[in-house]
Amino acid sequence: TALLQSFADQAAIAVQNAQLYTQISREKQRMDAMLDSAADGIIIITPAHRIERCNLAMARMLGASPEEVRGKTHHEVIQLVNTKDGLTLEKAEEGGWPLTPNATLYVEGDLIRQGSLPLPVGITYAPLVSPEGQLLNIVATVRDITRFREAEELKSTFISVISHELKTPVALIKGYVS
Repeated sequence: TALLQSFADQAAIAVQNAQLYTQISREKQRMDAMLDSAADGIIIITPAHRIERCNLAMARMLGASPEEVRGKTHHEVIQLVNTKDGLTLEKAEEGGWPLTPNATLYVEGDLIRQGSLPLPVGITYAPLVSPEGQLLNIVATVRDITRFREAEELKSTFISVISHELKTPVALIKGYVS
């Protein structure tokens, strides 16, 4: 009976492992579907700054396939010019980022792309930290901000035209008064 009990225990463990494996496989499929259907570019970066995962939207922004991006360093893939305040992930880490597990970092600039014009992007970096406080990954969400930049330029142009139009009658009135 001890032998039968041992076999029963082993069978129960095998069934439980199979159920856990199926559950984890489904979770991975859901996660892959979420990442690949997101409109924003998403990359998952190791603590050593290697790209572990790249979704389709990010690959399209870069003009590459996810497989071509995977394994490269963050610095090889994310090359920004005209950054706001000159901030980059590397400079933020030199300054101690992330100080807390919930500390996100926002960087804005023009993403250099091979064979294309630079793309205005806003990148939000979020650390994934273990319960012990060890950095496991960095999740970067990359958003194309071209339309925001165009809207800012239109707003700026509109304000300058309006202020010019308002100054013109004031100048005429001043001329007549003097």
